[in-house]
Amino acid sequence: MPQYRYEPLAEGEIRIIELFPAKSSDDPIVVRVFKSDIFSKTTSKNAKREDLRDVRGEKTLQIPREVDGGGKARGLVVSADDGFMTGPPVDQGEGERPFKIEALSYVWGSEENPIHIHVVANEEPEGLLDFEALTLEAPHRLWAPVTQNLAEALRYVRRPQSRYIWVDALCINQADSQEKTIQVSNMGTVYRMADNVIVWLGLEDELTRRGMEYICYFGQQILLDLGDPISRNFRPRPGAEDITAGLLDKVLELEDYLVRDLIAVTSRPWFRRLWILQEIALARTATVALGTLEEAWDDFSRGFVGIYMKDKQCSSKEEVDLWDKHQGELG
Repeated sequence: MPQYRYEPLAEGEIRIIELFPAKSSDDPIVVRVFKSDIFSKTTSKNAKREDLRDVRGEKTLQIPREVDGGGKARGLVVSADDGFMTGPPVDQGEGERPFKIEALSYVWGSEENPIHIHVVANEEPEGLLDFEALTLEAPHRLWAPVTQNLAEALRYVRRPQSRYIWVDALCINQADSQEKTIQVSNMGTVYRMADNVIVWLGLEDELTRRGMEYICYFGQQILLDLGDPISRNFRPRPGAEDITAGLLDKVLELEDYLVRDLIAVTSRPWFRRLWILQEIALARTATVALGTLEEAWDDFSRGFVGIYMKDKQCSSKEEVDLWDKHQGELG
């Protein structure tokens, strides 16, 4: 199969991939790359452009400090100095879209031993393709190299229906420096305007799956506010299954294995990249994916901060030391 070749973008255009569904995770990864001016139609020429270039780098983060649990909170705005803050949802003001557009937030990972994925040569976004009729030997099937981490993300975020996703490695011609400069300057707009941002943490294992499930469960039991600088108005969520989760004076009994599960989740490389956290900061809504799991970012972020706050308040010195040791490893 020949390699996919990029066609030049017109002013205001971006590329989007259609990630085709699969019956199992073993099925080949098949995408269609097409051009669209969907964001330029919904953004005024004078709108402020969030440029992510200035925040790219390897700076590590501290344990999250603050999170808004006020129902519509979505994602966390990172502070370069200390932990997380939140910002209000932005009114996008766009009209109805023909399909839901998502953006992938992930770590590129090593570029050694890239994986070849299959690209359908059809750049018409309105053209519905018969996925079942496509075969690996079809003349319209091309290939494109991606890192192993991206290949794993695309493999596991597939759903029974196509997903339309902006992925920098595939939607920007990395070999065209001029296009790359223009498109990187538009990345903030992409993450702000996307209907959802998918945070890819990597493949799951026994520890991370258990930790992720607990974090999200805890986040579903509590609410947090920024207004109170001491307690964050830490309280139970109405209708919570476990009301004690939202009470700071009630001891949170975490077994050592569960503390290590939580650390295993938050030790993933995604949490170490400041520019990636800026992507979630711009998101109106987000989900966090770990292997086959995909949960609401609201639940995940609120759960982790809540566990940290409550565990520091109520737990034994040994557990506090374990959290502090982890914070030192991240910071």
